[in-house]
Amino acid sequence: LDCQSLAYDPNATKLSPINDSNLDSQGTPIPAPTTLAPTAPLICPPQHTGPLPHNLCKDYYCCVNGVPCYPTIPCPESTIYDEKSMLCLPTAGVTCSQSPSPTHPPTQ
Repeated sequence: LDCQSLAYDPNATKLSPINDSNLDSQGTPIPAPTTLAPTAPLICPPQHTGPLPHNLCKDYYCCVNGVPCYPTIPCPESTIYDEKSMLCLPTAGVTCSQSPSPTHPPTQ
């Protein structure tokens, strides 16, 4: 499994393997839409393969063998990424493991 074997579907809530529906007429994978640069670097634990939350769980991204895949995938409005189910779910039942980043460094 590598980043290129995963397809981005803006209407889906998780990554899906490449299949005939996301290939062009010549069998080439349709590239993912471009997005703005991430607000925080995408970091994967060594050897980790699977999705991880990003941007306070408003999006998620995939890691393959410790390497992040771009772009991040936004969750639909009124949902956040749930790490247990690996889906974007309504915010009411999901706790995000990410903490907000401070906008100003602590003062002493």
